[in-house]
Amino acid sequence: MEQKSGLNESQFRYLVQSRKKLVIVLLGASITCALLTFFTPISGDRVFYSNLLAITSSGSALALSLHVIYRQKLNGILPRLYVSLGVGLALWFIAEATWAYYEIVAGMETPFPSVADAFWLAGYVPVFYFLYGIVKHFLGIPKRALLPVVLISSFGFVLLANMIISVSPTADLATQDGILSFIVSSAYPIADMFLIVLAAAAFMQLRKGQLTFTPWAFIVIAVFAFIVADIGFGYFVMVDELADMVWLWYPLYNAGDVAIACSLLWHRRFFTVDEKKQTKEWQEKNR
Repeated sequence: MEQKSGLNESQFRYLVQSRKKLVIVLLGASITCALLTFFTPISGDRVFYSNLLAITSSGSALALSLHVIYRQKLNGILPRLYVSLGVGLALWFIAEATWAYYEIVAGMETPFPSVADAFWLAGYVPVFYFLYGIVKHFLGIPKRALLPVVLISSFGFVLLANMIISVSPTADLATQDGILSFIVSSAYPIADMFLIVLAAAAFMQLRKGQLTFTPWAFIVIAVFAFIVADIGFGYFVMVDELADMVWLWYPLYNAGDVAIACSLLWHRRFFTVDEKKQTKEWQEKNR
């Protein structure tokens, strides 16, 4: 039986099953992170679990990225772009580790802004370069895709403007620390909007591919999770009555990291070559 994509029935089923498994992984990990974050006692366990989950989820994305880099090496544009993604994930992992150090090891409330924010914001640069490189070198943006990209961009920036306007009255702009906090809080969703435009542009082009739909769908999910979490986190930080409940947004960050890990897992499975495994199989067949 031939599918429209040219795959036979067994190949098509394998792709569908692989996609379902990744969706189950994403949902299962996201629900687990939410439950551990929401329902652990406030006596201190929440701080430990939320930081452990953050390091685990961001670390899984980084580990898979390093594995992809190892298998692809550095030859060609695409492997180098994935190196850029790996650098961004490494910076985000360092940010999570720094945040965890403040709260678990040093036993102090993490200042805002902090050194961790510098690593987080720096990580956006290589991730942006990765998405920009994919769109520029491999896809381009045809005229038929311009309208969806423009609509997504417009919606995003309207949402961003509304968030900034709503937070401005509660921000302490009379002091240097207040101004810095407002700038950093606003920088995250602004950076996210740049990412979602590029991620959406890539997804619009690749959504019809049997192999390319899945990893880019997970990338879009990840960026959307980061956008919502950053907007919510920034708003809670700026409002004194909500500052102690910023942990409500942690599971969305975990979900974003897991979504990136799922995307990389798919890319490693279907777009990279295990040369050692191929050599071993050839040796077994040619004894």
